[in-house]
Amino acid sequence: MKKGYLALLIVIATAWGCSGGSTSSTPAAGDTLDSEVGEGTEIQEGVSDGPGFFVDWGYAETTDTSEGAETIDASSCPGGFDCPCDSNEDCRSQWCVIVDPSTGDKRCTFTCNAGDCPEGWGCVNVATGGQDAMFLCMPRTSVLCTRECQGDGDCGVDNLCVKVGQHQYCLTACEDDSGCPDNYKCKEVKNLDGSVTAKQCWPVTDSCVCGVDVDYQTDPDNCGECEHKCVYPHATALCEAGKCKMGACDKDWWDIDKDPTNGCEYNCHKTADKDQPDTQYVDANCDGIDGEVAHSVFVDSSKGDDDNTKGDMKHPFKTITAAIAFAQGTKDRHNVLISRGLYNEQIVMQDGISIYGGYNADKGWKRDLDIFKSAVMYNGQEPLAIRTVVAKNIVDKTVLDGLMIKSASNPQSGGSSYGIWAYNCSKNFVISNNTIESGNGGDGENGENGENGPNGEPGTKGDDDGEYGGPDLLGCSHGPDTGKGGPGGTGYCNNGGGKGGTGEKRGYSGGNGEDGKPAAVGGKGGAGGGTKQDGRPGTAGKSGPNGNDGKGGKLSMSLSSEHLWLPGNGEDGQDGTPGGGGGGGG
Repeated sequence: MKKGYLALLIVIATAWGCSGGSTSSTPAAGDTLDSEVGEGTEIQEGVSDGPGFFVDWGYAETTDTSEGAETIDASSCPGGFDCPCDSNEDCRSQWCVIVDPSTGDKRCTFTCNAGDCPEGWGCVNVATGGQDAMFLCMPRTSVLCTRECQGDGDCGVDNLCVKVGQHQYCLTACEDDSGCPDNYKCKEVKNLDGSVTAKQCWPVTDSCVCGVDVDYQTDPDNCGECEHKCVYPHATALCEAGKCKMGACDKDWWDIDKDPTNGCEYNCHKTADKDQPDTQYVDANCDGIDGEVAHSVFVDSSKGDDDNTKGDMKHPFKTITAAIAFAQGTKDRHNVLISRGLYNEQIVMQDGISIYGGYNADKGWKRDLDIFKSAVMYNGQEPLAIRTVVAKNIVDKTVLDGLMIKSASNPQSGGSSYGIWAYNCSKNFVISNNTIESGNGGDGENGENGENGPNGEPGTKGDDDGEYGGPDLLGCSHGPDTGKGGPGGTGYCNNGGGKGGTGEKRGYSGGNGEDGKPAAVGGKGGAGGGTKQDGRPGTAGKSGPNGNDGKGGKLSMSLSSEHLWLPGNGEDGQDGTPGGGGGGGG
């Protein structure tokens, strides 16, 4: 005779996860089952009612009552007791339970009363959350501080699910300390919902995570105290003297902001140790910017401070001039990086100190020449010049890159305006990627006026009356016909005065002498004399015309002692032409 466990499908009155169906009576001892186990199977022990439901599993023995009778073990798979399952429908008992939460392993089981379960299994109340009791056969496994749980049903027979430290773990039942493993003590505790109080094996460390061998001084998972885990994104976590410490960054990750709370936050593939700023904005050395943070001085017109003594990204200078002076006093910080903004100052380049614009301090010193404009303007007047950038005697590698440079117009007479003024610099002075706009130069001075031409000479007086001559047409005797007018005064360049008019002829009465002759430039001749009337004097000669304007100033190729261009002034005006001669007397 072989003893086994036989599944009897009885529908539970209160549907604890079973599929529906019609109710049936509970089998009694001596009954035989034809459908599930086989004809001739005898039930040796009856099944009893549980609280509010029918027991649907019983022990059974098979008796070989006839030739060829078949003995069937109720635990045979699939569907039998302790057989693997995925859902209740996979089990003859209609009960598929998780027997190991750590692996998710599920097995078929059955409802029970105390003492009904096979060896190694116990009858456990698996109901949680105020539900009515539900007892199922569950394996008696070692779950002490190894299984996280949601309720007592996850922990096996007589074991409770308890809050231990920061987690919920299964403990195991005990009567005294002798029933517990080393480093555990038998202690009365309550389960999660406080519905059950029982003695359970409790860890002496008050934690299922931390054993007695945990070193709180060096264990990064339990640094300083149990379950205080050191975590640094993309970096190694260390525990030193009970304090968390960030170790090395993971490959291609960098700690740019030096803030351990966010670990190594910058992802970058390093290709070189040196990184001069370039138009591709490549961060070759993975220090967070296009350029070298460690070898640069920073300038920000909006938030900088010229009185600071650091000059780093978090403490920039306000002016370029202050940053250059600071860089001169360092051993290896010879690049000046300028954030966007307007800088009203003159830049005086220093040998070996390079300047790069186009950065944005508000965006982690990102560089983009098209978007972030670093503009430098200057209107300060020097003798004969306004210069925004001054470079003189540059020998070592010095770069001026990425700026908008503008100089004001020069109001000084003959003064020049320079965007960049460079003198005596070697080819190591590199000017690149800049926009340069100079203002207008000052007008040259006017030339001197020409001198006046000399005055024309005066005309000479006319002749006196002639003596009485021979008879006239009436037979009267008289002198010469007339008194001749004097010639005009001698001018210059054919501008003499007009001849004086001839006097009245003798013998005629009532008439005056002839008018004097006009002249183009010289004075008109005086009118001739009449009866009892002297000839008139000639008029004064006219003023000569003005001389022509002087020519405009020409480009001068000469330099001042300060090596500034000297513009040409306008030429002097030409002298005036001589005045005309005076007219002759009548």
